[in-house]
Amino acid sequence: MTIKTAQGGASANVEDVAELALRLLRHDLVANGVSVITEFQGNIPSVALGGTELQQIVLNLCKNALDAMSSVPADQRQLRMKTSLDGGATVHLSVEDSGTGITPRHQERIFDPFFTTKQGGMGLGLAISSNLVGRCGGKLRLVKSDVRGSVFELEMPVSAPASVQ
Repeated sequence: MTIKTAQGGASANVEDVAELALRLLRHDLVANGVSVITEFQGNIPSVALGGTELQQIVLNLCKNALDAMSSVPADQRQLRMKTSLDGGATVHLSVEDSGTGITPRHQERIFDPFFTTKQGGMGLGLAISSNLVGRCGGKLRLVKSDVRGSVFELEMPVSAPASVQ
């Protein structure tokens, strides 16, 4: 899942990591009545972020989505993950939930360390995730949030070709 690139950094396939995250969360998804839809483009190149870091980010986004959908009727809980390639140089992964959304006054602060909207939350998940993706030259952003749910998008540069050793 993770390989060394020409610059010595790790890289990972977004779709493989997303599928692994969904397998790891399978019990929670089933127990909470969440239906999952994946729209993976396929043949997506690896991104310039290690598999462990990418997995941490995807798991955080999915767990946040699960929390956001907890007050929605079970038959309306849906998690959608989608990948795309932009111009051959940037990979996009979106994570969409059908939860209650994030209020406009909280949207501008959700990536701030120690800011949380969850009772008992520490407010570090999105801050750490944003920092990790930023270190590889990527971005994590909230694309949309309203009463029908939220969409978070990871935008990551394609990794350099694998080194020959």
